[in-house]
Amino acid sequence: MNSRKLWVVFSMVFIGQTLVSREDAKIAKAGMEGILIAQATAEDIPHIASVHHASWQAEFAELLPSEVVEKMSSEFCVSFWREYFKRGDVHAETYVAKIGTHVVGFMAIIKHKDELDYDCEIDKIYVSPQYQGRRIGSRLSNAVFDILRKEGCKKALVKVFIKNEKAQRFYERLGGVYIKVEEILDYHSTITVKVYTFAL
Repeated sequence: MNSRKLWVVFSMVFIGQTLVSREDAKIAKAGMEGILIAQATAEDIPHIASVHHASWQAEFAELLPSEVVEKMSSEFCVSFWREYFKRGDVHAETYVAKIGTHVVGFMAIIKHKDELDYDCEIDKIYVSPQYQGRRIGSRLSNAVFDILRKEGCKKALVKVFIKNEKAQRFYERLGGVYIKVEEILDYHSTITVKVYTFAL
């Protein structure tokens, strides 16, 4: 670790949850338990894909038709995230939660410049099944919300599969306010979702 990164980690340990510049990958220390939150890079792609695949299989195996779940193979996830990063959308950002060098969760957000009622959307958030129940998702979300506030975002939106009551409770604990139900096309399937908003 070079001296600059060492200083950043040192300052976060003793100052608390501190956000640094985009050039420093917006690293934030989430508490005192060794969880590091940082903006994702291309090097994180296979690890993000692994978390995505494992979480999807664990979370949706009993909620979605088997043919839909099977489409989310490990190969599909790797291909999806390679393409996601390759596009280089300036309005899309992905953050990872790490314990040491191990990615244990991630959150992808999309900024909307032309929307009238919200300016950013939580596209995806997943935590590895073996690390769930440790508030990693909450710490990751709150750190990213802090970043979004500093960047001028005032209202966020998330769409949650209507049968996923666990995720709905998670967003409600974060302060999400339910506003409506709608149908969307996700991974080539039409699903019904609940829409929540967050005041940032």
